[in-house]
Parts: sequence; structure tokens; C-alpha cells
Amino acid sequence: MSATMTDHADKHPTRARSDTAANLGLDTKVTRTDTVTDSGTVDIGYHYEP
Repeated sequence: MSATMTDHADKHPTRARSDTAANLGLDTKVTRTDTVTDSGTVDIGYHYEP
């Protein structure tokens, strides 16, 4: 049985999109309170300036 996007989103709610942060121009932005910039699969949520 393969995992669906919903299964993935339930287990990893901030990693539910399919494109990369760099491709979307969001790799210099943050979604976390520890100011680590977004990388890899783009995070869900508002992307702030660090």
C-alpha cells in the first residue's frame, strides 16, 4: 500500500507540498520560530523574512 499525499500531510503537516523552496523563491524565507530558512520540499504556511 502506498502513502497518499493526505497520509504524508497528516504525518508531516509542514512538508505536504510537492515543489522545492528554491524553485518557488522561498529558500531565503522562514516558516519556523527558530529562523531556519526553508529548504527541500516547500513548507506550508506563511514565509517570513528571517
